[in-house]
Amino acid sequence: NQRMKVSTNGEIRGTSSEYMVNTAVGDIALITNFTPDTVVTQYERFLNRMTDSLYASQQTTLRVEAKKLRADATTQAFFPNEKTRILPGGDRVEVSGTLIRWIGDREILRQSMTYIVTYTVFRGFFHVADIRTAESIKEAAKEAKKS
Repeated sequence: NQRMKVSTNGEIRGTSSEYMVNTAVGDIALITNFTPDTVVTQYERFLNRMTDSLYASQQTTLRVEAKKLRADATTQAFFPNEKTRILPGGDRVEVSGTLIRWIGDREILRQSMTYIVTYTVFRGFFHVADIRTAESIKEAAKEAKKS
């Protein structure tokens, strides 16, 4: 058993890749793994993982989304695969896998997804500064090239 290095001194540099990956998988699970009975709690837990600025910009949207998912009787699960890595710069983690969603007992979605979570040290702990799908990042880059 090799020890993981965890930094809480205001820097991400030098922190174990394994720790960063496990943290990202756990954070993604908060908003991708839920049942109608747990979705609001899961989303609230994810909100608590955010920096103040991300929380301020996303809290209303995420709370409305969670209530809608509960009302629609939505269940969802994300199954990460081995394609998980730290991106250059060391503060972003890419997690790929399969996302499956059901409404009631009917499967309505099964697709490959890649999430990119950006971290910052905030009050001595890692917090989510940004989370996006790889697809949304590619689309934003295309839009930027058009203008």
